[in-house]
Amino acid sequence: MPIKKYITHEFEGLAKVQELIDTLHGGDCLRGVLHISDYQVPKAMAIRITNQVKLHGGALKTVQHWSEVNQCDMTFNIYLPEDNIRLQRNKGYPVLYFLSGLTCNQQNFVEKSGFAKYAREHKIAVVVCDTSPRNTDLAEANEHKWEAQPYANWCVGYGAGHYVDATAEPWNKHFNMYSYVTKELPQIVNEYFPVDPASKSIFGHSMGGNGALVVALRNAKEYRSVSAFAPLSAPLTSVLSAEALRLYLQGPDW
Repeated sequence: MPIKKYITHEFEGLAKVQELIDTLHGGDCLRGVLHISDYQVPKAMAIRITNQVKLHGGALKTVQHWSEVNQCDMTFNIYLPEDNIRLQRNKGYPVLYFLSGLTCNQQNFVEKSGFAKYAREHKIAVVVCDTSPRNTDLAEANEHKWEAQPYANWCVGYGAGHYVDATAEPWNKHFNMYSYVTKELPQIVNEYFPVDPASKSIFGHSMGGNGALVVALRNAKEYRSVSAFAPLSAPLTSVLSAEALRLYLQGPDW
């Protein structure tokens, strides 16, 4: 209900408190309002916890959120080495980002590596993101509409983001995994989880190994360490990445 018409006096700032009180006591003011500052309505939570399990004394959470850089919903897993929120330290845990290889998503490393025992032991948070955007409106990704031979179609599209920002249409609308990994994902993790942004490291396997090397070398001051397992360290010549980079970065005539 609008109340503006019922207000007889308005005052700005805390310094006017006594003036408001005196006006009310004087009998001339029926209803007075003291304006201290503009109230900003909190933004709706940008993440959804879709699953949570206890693992080796820690908590593994599956998180979904809207990605501005990829223009789609993205999913990642985060492992916190303590499952009791009251015991999670205020300073924040060192955080280790893992980049997976071709055809993987955020689950493969979590389910197969056995990492949690050691993350718990050393009190390290671990973040595992997907390898590409998903469920986009790109026919090229949904229907494999490109000349794939002699390259396997799983080297391009879903599960094959190659951790680059696409510059060629139509891929540049959604396939911006470099910006996702280096900017958007850490921002979300830092905002919602007890991690130390100043103690961040990255590692990866295969496609993700190359991604980890590129991310760390281009942003050396932001990462404490980088490790790469069997990386695609010659991506422009590897049959596992050359076709994708041609399509993502320059188009068919590259």
